This record gives sequence, C-alpha cells and structure tokens, in this order.
Amino acid sequence: DKALEIYPQYHQPIFNKAKAYYYAGMYSEALQWFNKSKFPHRAIDNYVILEWIGDTLNELYRFDKAIEAYSEAIDIVNENYEHTINFHKEQRWDSPSDSYLNSLCVEKNERISGLKDRIDYSNKLKREVYIRLEDDSDEQRKFLKNIGKENFITITGTYFYDNPKFEKGMKLKLIKEE
Repeated sequence: DKALEIYPQYHQPIFNKAKAYYYAGMYSEALQWFNKSKFPHRAIDNYVILEWIGDTLNELYRFDKAIEAYSEAIDIVNENYEHTINFHKEQRWDSPSDSYLNSLCVEKNERISGLKDRIDYSNKLKREVYIRLEDDSDEQRKFLKNIGKENFITITGTYFYDNPKFEKGMKLKLIKEE
C-alpha cells in the first residue's frame, strides 16, 4: 500500500499487491488487483499477468474464464514475438543472426507450451469438480466440506460487477434473467 501511495503510476506495486492477496488465499481481491495491474495495451508483460489471472480464476472454480485468460496470454505471446522477429528481419542495419532468431522462436514456443499446460490443468480441474458434483448428495456434501464451502452455489455475472463481496448471513435478492 505504501508503494502504491508513493508510485501510483507504476504497475509493479499493483501487481505485487495482487500476488500478496493470492498467497493469502484472498482470491477475489487478488483477481481485482491483477486486473488493475494489466497494461492498457497488449504488452508482453500482460501475458504474465494473465497467467496469474488464470491461476486465480482456477482457485475461484471459474475454469472457463481461466482458460480464456490463458488463451489471451497465448495470443499476446504470439503477437509480440512475431512482431519482434519481423522487426529484426526487416532492419537492414541490424541483421540478426539465425541463432538469435531461433532463440526467440524457442522462447516463444516454451511460453506457449507452459500456457497450454495450464489450459489442460484447468480442464482437468473442471472435469474433477463436475464429476464430484454429479455424485450423490452425500458425496457432494463431503466434497464441498473438503474445499471449505458448506453452501456452495455459483452466481454468474459477478466478474462483470467488480466481484461483489458476499458475507455469511448476508441476504441476497436473486433475479432470474429472461
């Protein structure tokens, strides 16, 4: 918070606050701060932030959104590396060596491979949760108790409304969309 006070224009203190919330297990807060730490343009640094966002969404059991974040990160990696490679190829004054261009391609492929592994992991978690929820109600209760949630429901749309804070005993009025 002090770093944010002193350097409000920098992304790093915002990103570090998000990671602190993540490591504290406060995933909704972490998600808000990770989203605030993204650069306004599709900078290569956003791919790292999107990895964290995906990991956080997995913790919140929002697997499809996690996969979307990882997929967006893959797009950013592809765009930025292709731009860099093409830029170096077009510059006559800076003729890059084949080994340098190859190292860029290897680096790009490693990053994409890591993101694809995260997508596979999200799909695996999603399948496990759905399989457990399809079991009988006693199994469901045991599963939900194991993950620390005795009353577990999904309220969609919260991602678009700044993740409202829900508290035990809070009364909600749920309105079905038509």
